[in-house]
Amino acid sequence: MSKDCFRTVAFLLIAIFMLIGPVYRQVLGGDNRFFRNWIMFSTIGVGIVDARFAQLMDDGSEIALDHHEILAGKYRKTRRSNIWLIQNRYGGARAVAGSLCKVLGPEARIKINSRVATRIGWIRELDGEIVQCGTP
Repeated sequence: MSKDCFRTVAFLLIAIFMLIGPVYRQVLGGDNRFFRNWIMFSTIGVGIVDARFAQLMDDGSEIALDHHEILAGKYRKTRRSNIWLIQNRYGGARAVAGSLCKVLGPEARIKINSRVATRIGWIRELDGEIVQCGTP
């Protein structure tokens, strides 16, 4: 068998394996350790925080805060979304609220609503937690 013929056969066998593997598991319901589940993305986005902030006024009203605008570019915004690249391992929404407190002053009160991306989906992290900026 020549090298070209061997390469062609090897390529075809690998291509068939790649095509039949997902079909075997997902369409035919097969269960085999050689044909694993096809997973496009595994942990992309895990730990990203979707947070909304509001400043509580003395009369009980709330003013929505655009923390990206207030913090002048400290965080990047993803396209067409309210999800900011706030990561849980860096303190998450509480850390951003602390940065907002530095800008808004010690008298400010900030309400946080946030959720965190996990492997099983979005999990609510802070649901209406209020941060008093003047207290340590």
